[in-house]
Amino acid sequence: MKQIRRRDYNLILTGISVALILVLGFGIVSGNPLLITMIVVSAILAVSVAYRQIGEVMTDALSDEISGRAARTSLGLTIIITSVIFAAALTFYFSGGWGTGMGTRDDGMISIGFSQFYPPGNEIFSEKVQISDPQNITSDELFSLEQMFMKGVRVREAPLFFGVGCGSVTILLAGFFAIFSRHYGRKFED
Repeated sequence: MKQIRRRDYNLILTGISVALILVLGFGIVSGNPLLITMIVVSAILAVSVAYRQIGEVMTDALSDEISGRAARTSLGLTIIITSVIFAAALTFYFSGGWGTGMGTRDDGMISIGFSQFYPPGNEIFSEKVQISDPQNITSDELFSLEQMFMKGVRVREAPLFFGVGCGSVTILLAGFFAIFSRHYGRKFED
C-alpha cells in the first residue's frame, strides 16, 4: 500500500472525525443502536488502517510528549463536556412536566389533549385527538390516542436517555483514565 505523510494522516483523522459526528447524529436521531455500533467500529478500523500507512517516523520524544498532552487535554475536555450535557439533560427532564386535558362539545365529540413542557411553562409538545362518538370509539381513534401519548412521552424521555448515556461515558472515561494512569505509573516506576 501507499505510504502517507503525517500531514495527510492528520487530514484523514479530521475527515473521519467530521464524518463520524455527522453519521452518529443521524444514527442517534434514527434510534438504531446497530447502525451506531457499525459506525464507531468502521471509524476505528479506518483510523488504524490510516495509522499503519504513515511513512514518517513519528515516535521521537517531542511527538510522544505532544501526543500525550493532546490525549490528556482531549480526555479532560470530553469529560467536562459530557458532564455538562449530563447535568443539563437531567435538569431538563426533572424540571419539566406534562399535562392532559379533555373537553366535550355540544354535539358529543370529545377532544383529548396531551402536552409536555419545561419551566417556566414552555411547551415542547402539544397534540389533541378528536373522538367523534365516545360510545363507539374506532380503532383509528384508539391508535391516534396511543400515538399521541407515546410521542409526548418520547419527547421528554429522549433527553433523559441521552443524558444518562453522556453520564455513563463520563464515568467510564474517568475510570479508564484512573486505571491506566495507575497501571502505567507502576509499569514505569519499576
